[in-house]
Amino acid sequence: MYNKLNRSIRILHHFWKRVIIPLDLNDCWIWNGWTDRDGYGKFGFIDDNGIRQMYNTHRFSYECYNGQIPEELLVCHDCDNPPCINPNHLFCGTQNDNIQDKVQKGRSIVNVGEDNPMCYHTSNEIQNILDDIVSGKYTSVNMICNDFDINNQTVHEILRGEAWNHIGKNYNLKELQQKILYNEQNRKLAKQIKIDLKSGLSVTFVAAKHQKHYNVVYRIKKGITYSDIII
Repeated sequence: MYNKLNRSIRILHHFWKRVIIPLDLNDCWIWNGWTDRDGYGKFGFIDDNGIRQMYNTHRFSYECYNGQIPEELLVCHDCDNPPCINPNHLFCGTQNDNIQDKVQKGRSIVNVGEDNPMCYHTSNEIQNILDDIVSGKYTSVNMICNDFDINNQTVHEILRGEAWNHIGKNYNLKELQQKILYNEQNRKLAKQIKIDLKSGLSVTFVAAKHQKHYNVVYRIKKGITYSDIII
């Protein structure tokens, strides 16, 4: 059993007992547990630190065999079978790699922006949103949603380059994410959380003190977010 991230046997057993592995190991290994509406497996467990975790099963399997997935990369399927977790059917790639793979296999609507029949916004609106973030007009996603009648998730996808990337590629999206998703007010709070944690207060206590979810404080403590803030 591969275990590149040295997870406990308890967690691995909990995971693999839900996998149907065929006699021919080259075939798809099917997740036989909970799946989302697109057919991708979901695996929830309590880690060895007592923290609740939720993984896409193909990502969990990939990490077992290959180690940590770089933060900016996705895990994609060669077999185009969402519940499959066979590590030999999985590969790491960027969002653009994933889109191109779908297009090459004929599984994606290639129309982008206003040419997509599911589109509710215009290219000019998206460009105006990004220009206004650059200018400093907006400091939160909610402000953008209110002014442009746009979905919160869509704004996040634009800033991550997952939607309207034919426009977003002309901007420094990393910098815009910092402006909106990690604005000055949040950075001040993150700094105070780090000060509290450094003083010896527990994650649970600090989360309650600042009325934040446990995982928000935990991710700050582990340097997953706001790693550039040094105390």
